[in-house]
Amino acid sequence: MTENPYRNREPIELFRDAYFLYVKSPFSEFTLSRIRHGDTVLELGAGTGKLSIQVAARIPDTQVMAIDIDPEAQNYQSRLLRVFEASVNGRLMNLNFKRGDLFDSGLRHESSDVVFSEGVVEHWSDEKRQRCINIHADLAKRCVLIITTNGNDSEATAKAASSKQSYVGMEDYERPYTKSELKAKMEVAGLTKVCVWESKELDFPTNEYLLAEGFK
Repeated sequence: MTENPYRNREPIELFRDAYFLYVKSPFSEFTLSRIRHGDTVLELGAGTGKLSIQVAARIPDTQVMAIDIDPEAQNYQSRLLRVFEASVNGRLMNLNFKRGDLFDSGLRHESSDVVFSEGVVEHWSDEKRQRCINIHADLAKRCVLIITTNGNDSEATAKAASSKQSYVGMEDYERPYTKSELKAKMEVAGLTKVCVWESKELDFPTNEYLLAEGFK
């Protein structure tokens, strides 16, 4: 297994990367359309923090917290934030990066209006898959948003199986979710009005992802 993919890259490289621009559009648009002005927002397993940066920048009256267990992630998030702030000539005062374990975050029940994650829920064994989604639901007051690998897509599944990326605090890569499995686990977690889309159904340029929402 290799190290986290962002560790050996300068934040300015990620900021200029086409992937950052790609995430800025479809992923953040999916997330932002479900967030209300004045919401408290929590990202679990935030990694580089790129999605939380987009949320905080584009809805400035939200309060956004991004947590990740990896101490290197928090350092990287701060560096990427500085690059972003320099590009917009402003400060994001509504964004807080925090080191924490999503399974033991110390955050209280329904502490945030919206809880979201990208590329997190697929990294666990069967028992922890449900527990991970339960935690999303427990911390959310209104809405849970999950972006994960599309187990209905053979190319995405093969790519996931061959992944050499390794993340602190996560198990070795586990199988991607299918639409039906993700929907069922979100409903078991007590969420209602659960909808799961393959990314092509939301006009993404690739069908590699599932995008899901569920409400309290």
